[in-house]
Amino acid sequence: MKHRRFSSQNHPIDISFQTVKTIHTTDGSPKIEIIKIKDHGLCLTMEDDIQFLESQHETYHEVFTHTPCRYTNQIEDILILGGGDGGVATEILKYPSVKKVTIVDLSKEVVDLSIKYFPKISRGLQDPKTEIIYDNACSWIKDHE
Repeated sequence: MKHRRFSSQNHPIDISFQTVKTIHTTDGSPKIEIIKIKDHGLCLTMEDDIQFLESQHETYHEVFTHTPCRYTNQIEDILILGGGDGGVATEILKYPSVKKVTIVDLSKEVVDLSIKYFPKISRGLQDPKTEIIYDNACSWIKDHE
């Protein structure tokens, strides 16, 4: 086992984990990897920036979902910008009032890899209430104002 250093372009994070093995690496840009990390299970990274750890995904996805939902009574038509891993969609679909979830994500690869390697986390991606649009979220919003 070797240690691998991860960093984040957006946050002052400089962390290393013991990696067991790299399960999948994409050839394109951005570089997307599925890595098995000791004591944490699988990890999804983009350009060496950790998106989530399988062992910690609830902390990550639940905060994005349940915190804003506590401030509204009408949770019906949901727009998720990014979210190609499906974790937020899976959490939001726990609310029985949700009628439609629209995900706008740039990467079909993230969606496909999440369905393959993180079926529990990504199950919301395959829900009949979910529509996935592959586009740049900022461009999509400008086009749909």
